[in-house]
Amino acid sequence: MKRLLICLVALPLTAWAGQDDFIAPSAFPPLSDGVTAAVNKTEATLLKQAGVARVGFYQFTIDDKGKLAKIGVARSSGDATDDDEAIAAIEATPFDAAPAGKQTYHLIPIRFTAQETIYIPPAGSK
Repeated sequence: MKRLLICLVALPLTAWAGQDDFIAPSAFPPLSDGVTAAVNKTEATLLKQAGVARVGFYQFTIDDKGKLAKIGVARSSGDATDDDEAIAAIEATPFDAAPAGKQTYHLIPIRFTAQETIYIPPAGSK
């Protein structure tokens, strides 16, 4: 019984401590109704484009030194790996600085394509 209790306590801490598929909740306030309607419309439009399988929306602020001040998932793509990769791409992007003493806010969609693995057999195989 004691071993089981230790496992139950340790599992949530492990999940919180940095699994690859864990994304921290956004530090931004919820999107307003108007912004949510615009996000819905943009998502519907993007999903109609050829090859687009999922769309995620990501929000971030840039400080007056051009550094990423805050980042969050406004609407998940539905795939934690895609969301992690989108955040990593935003973090790796150089940005222009905001005006002195200010921060700029950005809300961007990122499109994800469906990728299929195709097996091509070696020549001469049946």
